[in-house]
Amino acid sequence: MKEAIALNEIKIVNSKIVEGRELRIPKILIVEDDTTYEPFWTAIVERADRAAKVTWATSEPEAERIIQEAVKHGSNFDLIITDIFLSGSRTGIDLCSKFFQMLHGKIIITSSIEFEKYAQFFNKELIRPMYLQKPLVPHECIGAVYSALHENT
Repeated sequence: MKEAIALNEIKIVNSKIVEGRELRIPKILIVEDDTTYEPFWTAIVERADRAAKVTWATSEPEAERIIQEAVKHGSNFDLIITDIFLSGSRTGIDLCSKFFQMLHGKIIITSSIEFEKYAQFFNKELIRPMYLQKPLVPHECIGAVYSALHENT
């Protein structure tokens, strides 16, 4: 016979009722100006963590506004996935340099450029975010997202 659960043992977190523990819903910001990647990333995130909530931006300024708004409301993103080259003059590297420490390095950068060229965007003393080269490989993306969301949690 299943024991009754006392009300003080049930927590309501982000509209999820969980017996005896807190369920955190990961928040991911994807910054990509090529909207044809939306179904791809939606499928990747769903496979990496079904509970994750995704927010989209197509430019660095838009992403920056979204992040600042989240922080203003006492929230933050658990992961940012960004292409290097975005609409407008600012890049995913600019976004990374502003928010890398705040996110404890939980940023994945994508682009079609070779890794060596990607590495040149960063000073030698700066730890580089994870890099996924286009064309993107689904199992590598799932692994990267899963690792970023679940390491040190």
